[in-house]
Amino acid sequence: VADIDFQHKELFDRLNGLVESLQRGRAAEEIPQLLAFLWTYVQNHFALEERYMVAMSYPSTNAHRLQHQGFLREMGSVQSQLQQRGASTDLILTVHRKVSDWLVHHICKTDKLLGAFLLKAKAQQQPAAS
Repeated sequence: VADIDFQHKELFDRLNGLVESLQRGRAAEEIPQLLAFLWTYVQNHFALEERYMVAMSYPSTNAHRLQHQGFLREMGSVQSQLQQRGASTDLILTVHRKVSDWLVHHICKTDKLLGAFLLKAKAQQQPAAS
């Protein structure tokens, strides 16, 4: 699904940017902006996916939504840690691990199933060519 894929690509790009900032020794300066982006991104992205799920009566909507809520809790916890302790190396590595895990486990598995369902449902809605 093009708009969902576009948003996923943006997340991959931002994670790559975090890795690059780690390599340059600038992650501590850049992590606040990345976390601000992630917070806005996940809220908008999850809302988009959930609109698709509801509109197309996706059977795993509740389970998928619970995964979204869990990730939001994790990102909220990371934001709190940043505010309390600053951009420590431990926090930077935690963000990298959590987002990487999310990419592997949620996007590459759970969202892939959603995408396949949405494409099939869309194809079934279109009238057959004569």
